[in-house]
Amino acid sequence: MIDDIRTPKSLLVIGNGFDLTCDLPSNYVTFLKWVLSYKTDIDQSKAIAKIKQGIEKYLKSWNFRHDPQQELTTRVGDENRFIQDVNIWYLIFVYKNMIFDNDWYLVENQIANELLEDINGLNIIEKIGDTLLSIYREGRGDGGRTPIYCKTKASVYDDREVIIEFYELLAYCLYYKNLDTLSYENSIVFKELREQVQQLGKEYSELSSQKKIYEEPYKSKFENKITSILFPLVSQSLLCELMALELDFKKYLKQCIDTDSRNYPEVAGRCFRGILTPVNVDRGYSEMVDFNILSFNYTTPWELSDNEIFNKIFDSINIHGQISNDDGIIFGIDDEKIAPTQMEFMFSKVARTLDLITLSSHRKNFDELLSTNIENVVFYGHSLSIADYGYFRMIFDKYVDNSEVKFYFILNVYEGTTKDKERKKLVRNISKIFGKYSIDKEKNTDIFKNLIQNQRIKILPL
Repeated sequence: MIDDIRTPKSLLVIGNGFDLTCDLPSNYVTFLKWVLSYKTDIDQSKAIAKIKQGIEKYLKSWNFRHDPQQELTTRVGDENRFIQDVNIWYLIFVYKNMIFDNDWYLVENQIANELLEDINGLNIIEKIGDTLLSIYREGRGDGGRTPIYCKTKASVYDDREVIIEFYELLAYCLYYKNLDTLSYENSIVFKELREQVQQLGKEYSELSSQKKIYEEPYKSKFENKITSILFPLVSQSLLCELMALELDFKKYLKQCIDTDSRNYPEVAGRCFRGILTPVNVDRGYSEMVDFNILSFNYTTPWELSDNEIFNKIFDSINIHGQISNDDGIIFGIDDEKIAPTQMEFMFSKVARTLDLITLSSHRKNFDELLSTNIENVVFYGHSLSIADYGYFRMIFDKYVDNSEVKFYFILNVYEGTTKDKERKKLVRNISKIFGKYSIDKEKNTDIFKNLIQNQRIKILPL
């Protein structure tokens, strides 16, 4: 039981930069190389190249809307058949690497890019949904829908046809998903998707044969079925794939910690001390004070060791789940970009966190972490991205009006950069996040100005 006399003086907010400082390879590039090798049984140094080769083979030699499925192996070769069993999101990441997208490995960024509308007002759900009906044809005869985005895709894409074919590949993989590899709950989703595609395909063929498909009210009724039945199932199947990715990342992090030769908990303990010591000195504390942790990571090194610094942790929350229990972890996108009424909202951090809390037996109250005794809010290793602004706003709402509370940002210089560059980047990110808060609250920047002028925002070296 926690002694009632103890009170946390600092709130430490940490992001993935913390684990990277502890030499835990928690970055997405390393994870993707590991998981693609693990899933395909191909050496890590060759896995991405092999998947690229497989994707290219499918796109060049297979017509998803016309070629019989039984001819697949002959056309693409046995050595490329594994592509169909690769998680949809991994295929997307590798494809983005193929077209030289610099952010190809940033999981949440790419999920957001796919779920948000492109320049034609379409997202991955609509592209795959329309393509599914063109892929399924009763007896491979006439009928089926020409994917809408094929007709509207802007000519600014030099590889227009390849983009179309890639989404056809994704639709094909979802439709022919190997149900034996799925959990019971997920297999139900994919079975229903398959059944609905077949049903809608038959209905489309019947309407086409009667020349009613372009007549009202038949056209509107059919389009409504696509929007209300098919698209939500596509969305759910993509969410199932994302949940599988999350399980993979959880397994990867556990393996990293289990095989860490540097003793991750001990290194983490030293890192905590290095972060908090300059804050304690600046505040004139004679010793290390108790602190709370708000972690955007999935790791909990303080649960793995009896390090002295860990005894100073009063309370902690891993806002997006943790690998040390069976609750699961989540990836999500900024909820400000999607309206709650949109079906894509199920991918938002708000919706995913609600699901996490609902299923959790370990979840703590966020308000309890924001103790009234807090004197220092300390940020380290977080990019301060707008995607997590909702959480920052709750922190600011709690402490900005308390003149005794200071906001500290701990600067670390990573290999390959300089102190000057990192400081300027940090200043830019701080200005962006506090500037947004100032405008949201007061419609001007007085809050940010006052915090700076009263030295309540400070940048300190690690």
